[in-house]
Amino acid sequence: MDAATVPDLAEVIWRRRLPLAAVTIAAGILTVFVTWLSVPRHYTATARVLYESKLSGSSGQALLRPGVEERGPMMIAVLRSRTFAFRMVDKYDLVSRFEAEDRLKAADEFRQLLRANTHAGGVLEVKLKLAGSPRGIIEHGEDEQTAELAAAIINHLLTDLRSYLEESDFRENQRQLQTIEAALAEAEAAYRETIDKIITFQEESGIISPEAQVRAIYNGLSQADKMLAESRADLRSAETAYEMAAANEDSARALAETQSPAVQTLLARLYENQVEFTNAITVGKKLPSHPDVQQLQTSIDEIKRQLEEQIDLQDAALAVKVAVSRERLKAVEHIRAQLTSKLPRLTSGSVVHEDLLNELELQAKRRITLFEQLERAKIGAEGEKIIFTILDPPMPPTDRSGPSTILNCLGAMIAAFALGLVVFYYADVTRPQLQGAALKGPDN
Repeated sequence: MDAATVPDLAEVIWRRRLPLAAVTIAAGILTVFVTWLSVPRHYTATARVLYESKLSGSSGQALLRPGVEERGPMMIAVLRSRTFAFRMVDKYDLVSRFEAEDRLKAADEFRQLLRANTHAGGVLEVKLKLAGSPRGIIEHGEDEQTAELAAAIINHLLTDLRSYLEESDFRENQRQLQTIEAALAEAEAAYRETIDKIITFQEESGIISPEAQVRAIYNGLSQADKMLAESRADLRSAETAYEMAAANEDSARALAETQSPAVQTLLARLYENQVEFTNAITVGKKLPSHPDVQQLQTSIDEIKRQLEEQIDLQDAALAVKVAVSRERLKAVEHIRAQLTSKLPRLTSGSVVHEDLLNELELQAKRRITLFEQLERAKIGAEGEKIIFTILDPPMPPTDRSGPSTILNCLGAMIAAFALGLVVFYYADVTRPQLQGAALKGPDN
């Protein structure tokens, strides 16, 4: 048996053109009637909404999240969730409409009929296709009840979606507020603790402003060195003058009287006043015209007068001058030693002080950031939010979305023509060939 060739097929089509045409036309007419009278019409309701393409929630929420989630996929997941499907099944009695065994089967069928997609620019498109009555064509090709039901279900879905998102955003806002408030309380406690550490350190070490204090010490040392040089020069001058009168008997007696208890008391008071006087000028940086400095100078002059009264001899002035110069020199040396001893402690303590100040600055910045986030979160929680805007509301479709009578008819006619061609080709070509081969026998 030879394979079918184009000339053979053309010959069969021409010879059997009338039966093929009859079969094809009959199949088309039959399909039209079946489509009109037996196949349910489908009606698709569509809605489009504009949403925020980024999840913002409350202000400051995006600052705390590691990444910003897309709202569109989340909205699709909610719409096609089994929870929403059960709501629609119960409200619109879809178990009966779908002739399903139970709520679960009806919910699954509903989820298959519902379509939701996102488009560029934050547009969400929701479609629902429902099957109408098979007799819809008799009712002028429209099943108004089914069309209205599809639109009503989509409208209900969008209402529930809005409520769900508002509740979800509210819960997220509250959670974010609690998170920020907890973080702020922790930051506030750490900030106060650091302040207490700084105060304790300053009280124990005396270090408040290391740079300024070191600068003041060096300035004081410079002033003390100057006064030290002057005191040594004064002492040498006084001692030289006193030595010139050393051979005098009255001078020797004056020197002996400087060792008496009364004189020693005055000298001790003189030393204390000299220390305060030197400290006021070197460390306190007070001018000679300052009231405190003038008061100390007056006290020193008074002690000198009392010393001269105690040593009432011819060379008393020289003895007093030597004693005063020595006490002044000791006072300056004492002040300089105190200033020098503070330098190592300031140098080592300044590192700790700087670390504490840096820690305080970081905590202060964190507090400010959290305060700003908290205020934005409160404003966002209290303000009115636009969850999404309906661009195209769901409307009952006026035309069915399927099935297409023309396409069904064309498909049926093509299938009938092909089947008829196969049958006629077998009858006209293949079967005679088989019969001829059988008559020749196996030997031929």
